[in-house]
Amino acid sequence: MHAPWSETASSWPRPALVLTAILVAAMLWFGTLGARKLTAPDEGRYAEIAREMAASGDWVTPRYNELKYFEKPPLQYWATALAYRAFGPSEWTARLWTAATGFLGVLLAGYTAGRLVSPTAGIASGLVLAATPLWLVGSRVSSLDMGVSFFLQLACSAFLLAFRTGATPRARTLWIHGAWVAMALAVLSKGLIGVVLPGIVLGSYVAWTRQWFLLRELRPATGGALFLAIAAPWFVVVSLRNPEFAPFFFVHEHFDRFVGGNDRLGPWWYFVVLLPLGFLPWLLALPTAQHARTNALGHSSRTALRVRLALLLWTVVILAFFTASRSKLPGYILPAVPPLAMLAGIGLADAGQRAYREIAGFAGVTGLVIAVIGVAMLYGAAQDATRAPYGAYAPWIVAGGMAWTVSAVFAWRHARRRSNGDRSMLPALLALAVGVHAGTQLLIAGHDALRGSRSAYDLAQTVRPHLDRSQPFYAVQIFDHTLPFYLGKPLTLVDYEDELALGLRMEPWRGVRDLDAFEQRWRRDTRPLALMSPQTFEALVDRGVPLTELARDRRRVIAGKPDAPTGALATTVEEVEQARTPETARSTQP
Repeated sequence: MHAPWSETASSWPRPALVLTAILVAAMLWFGTLGARKLTAPDEGRYAEIAREMAASGDWVTPRYNELKYFEKPPLQYWATALAYRAFGPSEWTARLWTAATGFLGVLLAGYTAGRLVSPTAGIASGLVLAATPLWLVGSRVSSLDMGVSFFLQLACSAFLLAFRTGATPRARTLWIHGAWVAMALAVLSKGLIGVVLPGIVLGSYVAWTRQWFLLRELRPATGGALFLAIAAPWFVVVSLRNPEFAPFFFVHEHFDRFVGGNDRLGPWWYFVVLLPLGFLPWLLALPTAQHARTNALGHSSRTALRVRLALLLWTVVILAFFTASRSKLPGYILPAVPPLAMLAGIGLADAGQRAYREIAGFAGVTGLVIAVIGVAMLYGAAQDATRAPYGAYAPWIVAGGMAWTVSAVFAWRHARRRSNGDRSMLPALLALAVGVHAGTQLLIAGHDALRGSRSAYDLAQTVRPHLDRSQPFYAVQIFDHTLPFYLGKPLTLVDYEDELALGLRMEPWRGVRDLDAFEQRWRRDTRPLALMSPQTFEALVDRGVPLTELARDRRRVIAGKPDAPTGALATTVEEVEQARTPETARSTQP
C-alpha cells in the first residue's frame, strides 16, 4: 500500500510561505511577457484596438484601424487601454491582461481543489496548471481566449465551492452571487458563451446526479439582477450609438460563426487531439484521480458535490461544445484545461512512487522528442539557407526539451529512492512542474526567431523614424495586423475588407475601393507610403504607377513615390537588424 506525498498535511502551509511562493511565481510568470514581438493576427489586432481606445477616449465603440469593430465585447480592450495609459504601449502591456487572468487561473485552481479536496490536492492542481503548455501559451498571447477562460473557470469553481460539503448558508450565497458576477464578466470578455457554458456544465451535473434541488439554490432574482447590472449597460449603450451592432454581434458573431465557421473550419477531431497534446505531460496523472482516497470526496451532506464527476463533466461539456462548432482555433479549448488540471492534481496528491515514476518517465521521453525535433530543424536549416529562421529557433527547442528531460530525471530519481511514508513527493512534483514550465517558456520565447512571417515589427522600424501622423499610409490588397500598432497610426485599406468589412460599409470614406482610385490618390499625394505584396508592387510598376521600393521582407514591400523626400528610408529589414544596437534591440516601445 502506497502513501500519499503529503500524508500529514491537513491544512495550508504558513501564509508567509504561500505569499512568498506566489510572489516568486509572479515574477517568473510576468517577467518574460515582452520577450517576443507581437504576431498577427490576434496579438496585433487586440493590441491596436486598445491603443486606439486609449488614444481616443471612446470607451464605448471599439475601433480597429479607425473602423468600427464589433466582433467582440470590450472588457480586454478596457483593461489593456488602462494598462497603456499607466505604463505605455508595449508588448508587455499588450499581453498583461491575458497573463494576469492566466496567473489568477492557476491560483484559483489551487484554491478550489484545496477547499474541495485537500490542501495537497490544491498545491498539486496549481502546479499542474502552471506547467500545462496549452495554458501557459494561452497566457502569453494577447487574445480574448484566456480572459474568458478564467471567468468561465471562476463561474464553475464558484458553483463547486457553493455546494461543497460543509459550506455555510452565507458562504453558499456569496459563492453563487460570485458565479453570476463571473458569468457577466465572461460575457463582457467574449459574448454569450460566458453564460451558456457554465449553464450547460451545471445543468449536465444536475441532470446526471438528479440533484434537482441545486437549481433552487441559484438565486435567479438577485443573481440575475447582479448579472444584468454588470453585463448589460455596455450592450445597451453601444447599441444605441451604433444600430448596426446588435444584428452583427448576436447573429453573425455567434450563430453564424458557430454553424458556419467562416475561415476557421477544422475537422471534428481537432480539439480531441489538441487538448491531450496541450496537457502533456500530465495525462498519466488523470487515471490516478479515480483512485484518490481522501475523505473530502465523500457525500456526507445533501448538497455535497461529487467532485471528480463535476470536474469530468466540466471538461467534457467544453470539449463537446467546441467540437460541435464548425469554427475552430486552438485557444477555444482553453476553458477545458483548469478542470483537467484539478483532476490531475487530485490524483497526484494521492499518488505513490510508481505513478510518479511513470509520469516522470513520460515527461522525460516527451522532452527528448522535443529536443530531437530541434536538432532536426537545425540540420534542415544548415542544408537550406531559406530555412535560416528555423535554424535560429532550433536551439530554443532543444533547450526547452532538455529542460523537460532534466527535471523528469530528477523527479524519477526522487520517486525511485523514496521509502513509503518517510519522504514527501512534493520535491518531485515541484521539480517536474518547474522544468516543464521553464521548458515551455523557452519554446515560446524562442518563437520570436520566426517573427518575420508573423510580425511587421522589423518593417515598421525602417519607416517609423521618418513617419509623421499626417503622412498617408496605404495597405494595398493586403493588411498586416501588427503594423498599425508598431507604426502608431492606422492604414488606409485599398481593395481589402476581410473582418473590417462592416466598418468599411459604415464609413466607406476611410478606405479606397479599388486600384484605379488608389492610383489617383497616390499621384495626388505628396509623401505617401504603401504596404503591398511583391506581386502587387511589380504589377503596379508595370502599370506605370510611380513607385519606389523602400523596404522589403519575404512577404511584403513598403513603397514610396520616387519624387518624395524619403530616400533615407531605402533599406532592407536585414540591414535594419544589423544596424540595431543591443539597447535598441531590447526596446519594446511601439
